Amino acid sequence: MFLAAAEALADSVHEESLKTGTLFPPLSEIRSVSQRIAESVYEVAEREGLVEESAGKKSRADAIASAMYEPRY
Repeated sequence: MFLAAAEALADSVHEESLKTGTLFPPLSEIRSVSQRIAESVYEVAEREGLVEESAGKKSRADAIASAMYEPRY
């Protein structure tokens, strides 16, 4: 799962950013990158039989998005 998370994070860095020495995606993309990482980790957990059946009919992406913290001040 750590490897899946690391690969999803690495895949989120744009080629232009790598050319300038930036190793991480911009902070402005943190929610979408976090979503991609969570989906990758979920896929591994699912393959390993660690995911319980959900009572809802939400897609994986919708379930993860609805569980994400939404900062509202």
